[in-house]
Amino acid sequence: LLPDRPPMNKNLHIAFTNIPSKMVSGDLYDFVNMEENQMGLIISDVSGKGAGAAIMMSLVLAGFRAYKRRPLTVCERIARLNNLLYESFSSGKYATLFYSVISTDSNEITFTNAGHNPPILLRSDGNIEKLSEGGILLGYLPDEVYTQKTIPFHRGDCLLCYTDGVTEALNEYEEEYGEQRLINLMTENIHHNSFELKDLLIKDLHKFIGSKDQSDDITFIIIKYV
Repeated sequence: LLPDRPPMNKNLHIAFTNIPSKMVSGDLYDFVNMEENQMGLIISDVSGKGAGAAIMMSLVLAGFRAYKRRPLTVCERIARLNNLLYESFSSGKYATLFYSVISTDSNEITFTNAGHNPPILLRSDGNIEKLSEGGILLGYLPDEVYTQKTIPFHRGDCLLCYTDGVTEALNEYEEEYGEQRLINLMTENIHHNSFELKDLLIKDLHKFIGSKDQSDDITFIIIKYV
């Protein structure tokens, strides 16, 4: 169900990976070309693992794709998806999700974050921003109000979206990979393109985890504005 290649965009170089901890994954991502020079993307993590999580993942993905071409704002689209999931999920099931629309015409990102790990925006000048504004996770309460925020996105900037399987990856000493280690790796190698950054991150995660079994699905998206 997940796309195996990114949408074509001459200004955005996109690399991504999904490594399930079991046979199937509860993480998801998706892309949509909207108006010219405008692209939408989501990354999400549903509760649980294995086949049950994968079924929930397919519902989130189907709901997003059903709404993605309607004339709705970013936060309205996620509010509708929240109500769909609240009605469809059993008690105790939920999903975190980050949704954004990137415009290379206006050099902006408009986003809402529904309880997901805040994506990291690495600026070309070395500054770092975490994209956390939005609301609570999806499927937990009905009729939730979500907010959206628009921020600049310029050539040389890099956006990293990820699930908690990255930062909460454990090594043999039960230590977590952690957000700061992730930020350090990205900032030290920001001169690489998105595909090289993807390979570097996968290699560093495998090195950190070592002989320990992978404890959660690992999913991330790297977007460089070139």
